[in-house]
Amino acid sequence: MALLKEALVLAAAALLLLVIAGLVFRLLQRLLLFLLSLFLGSGAAAFVLTVLTFPGTLHHELSHALAAVLSGARVTAIRLLPSGTELGSVSVIPPRGFLAGSLSRTLTAFAPVFFGCLSLYGLLRAALPRASTTAARILVWYLAFAILLHMDLSGADFRAAAKGAPGFLALLVLLFWILLALFPPLAQAVSVFFLSLFPKC
Repeated sequence: MALLKEALVLAAAALLLLVIAGLVFRLLQRLLLFLLSLFLGSGAAAFVLTVLTFPGTLHHELSHALAAVLSGARVTAIRLLPSGTELGSVSVIPPRGFLAGSLSRTLTAFAPVFFGCLSLYGLLRAALPRASTTAARILVWYLAFAILLHMDLSGADFRAAAKGAPGFLALLVLLFWILLALFPPLAQAVSVFFLSLFPKC
């Protein structure tokens, strides 16, 4: 019972971390857009967001699509150009079944956070040290900025994640329970990580 309780706490902390990350990146994007609009005007700020950082939009939407395919969903459409208030979109049909559908919906919704962190790590820890010219370093920083700016989650992303959250949480509990039962050192490292993020939990 103690292992199950600890697994539930870790699963809830992991899900909460994803939600917080999505909100933080969304607020970061909105703040930057607001600051740019103060100096450049709203039209130029929107231009920066839609045109100058297009690689970020591309990364965002392809992250959704990749996570959907990897989790068993079928991608029916990808739009990479702005339409109304949306910079792009991906339409998917989740796999059938409660757990499979929940996992697919949630992973697809949070994909820009997952893959954005991986891409930033790769750019700043692997590509930047190997950039031998000023132009190459500027390109790496530009791509990192564009990706970071588009790691936000839309309202549709949060709704999809909420729809899949119960099943996703159940799968996380099972995963952490297995880790705690079979791999105690690894589970201890994960626990320490989450306790460092949520010291009062």
